[in-house]
Amino acid sequence: MKKSNIWKITECINPIYAECWLRSPVKLVEKFPCDSCNIGGKYETPSPLTIEWEEGSNDIGDFSWPTGGRVIVKETVFNALNEIVGELSSGPVKMIQDPKLQSPIRKMKRKPRVYLPYQGPLLVELIVDKQISFLPNTTTKIIDQCEICGRTQRELIGVEEKEHFWNASSKKLIRINNTRESEKGLFVSSSDIGSNAIFFRVDEFSDAILCTDEMKKILEEKEYTNIDFLAYGEVR
Repeated sequence: MKKSNIWKITECINPIYAECWLRSPVKLVEKFPCDSCNIGGKYETPSPLTIEWEEGSNDIGDFSWPTGGRVIVKETVFNALNEIVGELSSGPVKMIQDPKLQSPIRKMKRKPRVYLPYQGPLLVELIVDKQISFLPNTTTKIIDQCEICGRTQRELIGVEEKEHFWNASSKKLIRINNTRESEKGLFVSSSDIGSNAIFFRVDEFSDAILCTDEMKKILEEKEYTNIDFLAYGEVR
């Protein structure tokens, strides 16, 4: 694997696409080493991925983001990517809905949403199970440390961040972009990435789905919707 930038794949800040929430939380399969801090337990990711659509839009993007480090794509997107890179894995998606909700028979003033029974494009979970370690020069800060066992929780610093908030006075969505700081962020070894780097995660920050320049270029050339990229670091 040649040197490359590392990109976090994330949801695009755009309110036109339907949003969904994860309704199948991870399952604890190995007890926490410390009863005081509950850091370090092992979890099992349930299948199928169960989601519930939120009101606001009924336009489903090529990518959907139910939180929890999981991502949904249209089946056509998955098949197209798999033809290019191969070795992708997918899983089923299940949808639930409040029994009180019903799709309106006629147009109403209520906010749009995706209703069940589902009539949209076929969806699958894009499974990202490759996980590697990061190099010691990765920049982090401790956000919590257990007084009993000494285990720490850290967050990455120096990576690109995008934020948005609603300005009530101007009635506009304000976007803030903090670019990645030079020589800071996440660093991984090219030998750990391997020759066919597609999507991957790193230890301690496994909710983030990452890719290299090569995959970023493919995704951008396809012009997929509801996807954005944050500069997170480098492959060395």
